[in-house]
Amino acid sequence: MQVKHRSWLTICFYGGMASLLMQAGCSVEPTGGCCNNGACIDFTSNTFCTTLGGRYLGDLTTCQDTFCDEPMDAPTSGACCLADGSCIEDLQSACDTLGGTFVAELTACASNTCLGACCDEQGQCNEETMSGCMAAGSTYQGNGTSCNTIACVGACCSDIGDCSSTARDACDGTYLGDGTTCDPNLCGGACCGESGVCAMTTQQACNGMYNGDGTTCSDASCEGACCDFAGACTLQTLTDCGLAGGTFEGVGVACDPNPCFNGSLVACCVDGQCSLTTSADCQTSGGTFLDDISSCDIAFCQQTLGACCTGGECTITFATQCSGAGDTFLGDGTACSSSTCRQSGQ
Repeated sequence: MQVKHRSWLTICFYGGMASLLMQAGCSVEPTGGCCNNGACIDFTSNTFCTTLGGRYLGDLTTCQDTFCDEPMDAPTSGACCLADGSCIEDLQSACDTLGGTFVAELTACASNTCLGACCDEQGQCNEETMSGCMAAGSTYQGNGTSCNTIACVGACCSDIGDCSSTARDACDGTYLGDGTTCDPNLCGGACCGESGVCAMTTQQACNGMYNGDGTTCSDASCEGACCDFAGACTLQTLTDCGLAGGTFEGVGVACDPNPCFNGSLVACCVDGQCSLTTSADCQTSGGTFLDDISSCDIAFCQQTLGACCTGGECTITFATQCSGAGDTFLGDGTACSSSTCRQSGQ
């Protein structure tokens, strides 16, 4: 469809009669394009375009490249709240340019359109303009909000994670904002201490593993890797690990990879019993260990040590550990000397 253009500029400058000038929208108001019944009219004011039943395209717009048979979802004007609390009706783009807050399309300015609930530090509510509320250091709840539905108190978090509902200036901790609540409690959560004991606190104060805001000790996991004497790993609490005679590796430590074999422990035999310990502790307890064995899965503590010759070198080990190519086990209870392996033919 070809757009019909009717220029009121000619009428404004050459019409000659004041009444015709007024009909043409010639006034001190800003002008722009106006869509009316599929035709575009240049240089009309918002007031005159609305009088015609048309759609004002915005200040300083023209009919050039404008089609007035666009779909119904094209932008339309609405109430726009300016910073000083006044209200105008314009397109959202124009409202944004003026630094205003656009309410919605097809809305009209009313006496309370640009007023809203304003919460002061004492928790008192008054209906103010946004600029007036902010100038007083209060919190503006938004255009169109009412003190009848807005609570000017909120959640207050203490240093230990307790939550209480109070006004902003009465909060000795961290104020989460007007209208916030303590259910769920976002002030803190479950903290698993290094000992595995759970306590409610804030993330900053947690000396251990923090399970997240709003978590409780009833559903928090304070388990960690527990190493038994044979090097097997299970997830347990510190208390349960101690009762089982294990070694607790810490809250949150996983069993995969197995932390029970960390390269610093050796399998130590004492009176035929095996345990994982350090080489120094094994010697102190009068035990026997081998550097290359770090698991008690092998029942070597029931075996007897003896001399093993490998390539002319003699070491003391178990028969099961002296079974490789070129190895010769000289027997249980045998010892190494400077000529042991030469005497055995190696």
